[in-house]
Order: sequence, then structure tokens, then C-alpha cells
Amino acid sequence: MMATYLILGGAGFLGLNLARSLTGNGALVHLADRNFTLLERAGMAGKVSLLSTSYADRDRIISYIDEHAIDVVIDLVSGLLPGSSFEAFTAEHENVLLPATILVKELAARGIHYIYFSSGGAVYGNSANESLDENTECAPISYYGQAKLLMENQIRFFHRKEGLEYLILRPSNPYGPLQDPSRKQGFIATALQTMLTSQRLEIWGDGHVIRDYIYVEDLTNAVGSLLQNGIKNETVNIGSGSGTSLRQVIAVLETVTGKSADVSYGKGRAVDVRKVVLDVTKLHSLVDFAPRDIEAGIEQYYKSLSENP
Repeated sequence: MMATYLILGGAGFLGLNLARSLTGNGALVHLADRNFTLLERAGMAGKVSLLSTSYADRDRIISYIDEHAIDVVIDLVSGLLPGSSFEAFTAEHENVLLPATILVKELAARGIHYIYFSSGGAVYGNSANESLDENTECAPISYYGQAKLLMENQIRFFHRKEGLEYLILRPSNPYGPLQDPSRKQGFIATALQTMLTSQRLEIWGDGHVIRDYIYVEDLTNAVGSLLQNGIKNETVNIGSGSGTSLRQVIAVLETVTGKSADVSYGKGRAVDVRKVVLDVTKLHSLVDFAPRDIEAGIEQYYKSLSENP
């Protein structure tokens, strides 16, 4: 029997793309969020059930899980960005980490599978390793990464103590349809938007920072395959396995759009990891996975924007 899913923070970029993937495979999907303005644009109106709530209203979320016989909870909620302040980090404790901790205890008691979206870069920090596998030491240098790692440790604790069934996913930098460049999270979306609107692209540092980028459909397909294969109680990187510098991304964008980027380079930030390339050997051992390269992904993303401005 196909599982019934509840996606927390499900009305944003990742949640709606994941919902499209899951419903396309016949799953019943519920989305919990505070606003659903992207629902129609994503083509998901009428295809998913909606719970309008904040993460802090945990009693309502737990009641909804019981009422709708939810089998799997997918957690995408985060109030932080890589550059977030200590004040934002303390608010994250109260508004996200504490409610999530209470939630996972309740899920463990009900035998419900918990999928947590962590970070495929920020949790590792500035590792000396050329490629980061799941056994690489986690040493975050940002409050965002530290918050993700704290939640990972809570999940493993409740697995040991309460029998929580979980899957921790560490995705690299996703990009693609429905990403909001105004949030300043997602370099490809932000850079593409500034180029298409003839604005200046401001970059922290010299542009040689390297990241692992993955087209969002490849990410959601990988997640769907892990769920379909019943993978549990594991931590799994999901990325392309290849590194691309910011300057290389800009060059691809210029080729794809036929426009020149107006770039301003500034002082680098202490919270920005120098290089993140994920080792996805474990993922390949668990599911069939063949992500598109960055040139093909950006072409597809640009095409989707042309079709749906």
C-alpha cells in the first residue's frame, strides 16, 4: 500500500517539488505550512491536502497526523540561512528545534517514519577532505549548520532511546523551478534573476568558492527512490558529486541566457565554507541515481522560467 505523507514546510520550493514527485507516483500527500501562494503555480492545487499552521502549534500537527493516518513525516522547516545571526539561532531553538524534538518523540511512539532534511554542506564545515562522505567529521562554522547538526543528534538519540525510524538527508545546493531568488538562498536562482533583470550581482568573496549543485527534480527523484526502497535509519548525502565554482556557474548562465553578468566581488564571509563536494557513493549503493550535469540543469531551469515567468 502506498504511504501517506505529511510535508512540514511543504508549500515552498523543496516541498512543492517533492509533493509533485510523490503524487506523480500515486502517493497521498498533505502539506503543512503558513502560506500556499505557490500552490497553483506548482500545478498542485486540488492534488494535495493542506494544513495551515506554524511549526510551533505542535499539538495541532500531532492531532492532524492521527486524524489522517500519516505514515511518513518529511520535515523541511528551517528559519535560518547560512549567514543568520546568534539571535536568529536562539529563536530557532524555541520555534523549530524544541517543537521538532517533541514531535519526533510523538512519532516514535506511533511508529511513524521521520524524514529530516539537514544540510549537505553547512554541517560539515571547512573539511580538509576533497569529497565529503557521511562519515566525515561534522564541524559547522555557521549557526545554520549548527542547528541542523543539533537536530540530527536529537533524531539519533530518539532512535536509540525510543525506537524512532528515521532518514536524515544531506542535500547539496538544489536549484530549479519554484525557487524564490528574493530569499537570497540559492546562488543559481539569485544570479539568474539578476541577469534577466539587468541588475548587478554581488558576490561575497572572489567567486572561487566551490559548491555541489543538484537540479531539484534529481533531488526529489532520489528522495522518492530512497522512500520506495524502504531505506531507514541512515544518513545519506544527495548531490551531484561534482564541484562548481561561482565563477563557473556565472559562465554557464551567460552561455545559456546569452546575457553578460554585471558582477561585483566583495569581502568574503567567515560563515561561508570554502569548498563543498559531496561523496554520493552511499546513495548510488542504495538507489539508481543519475543526476544531470549543471549545464543541462541550468538549461532546463531557464526553459521553465521562459514557459512560466
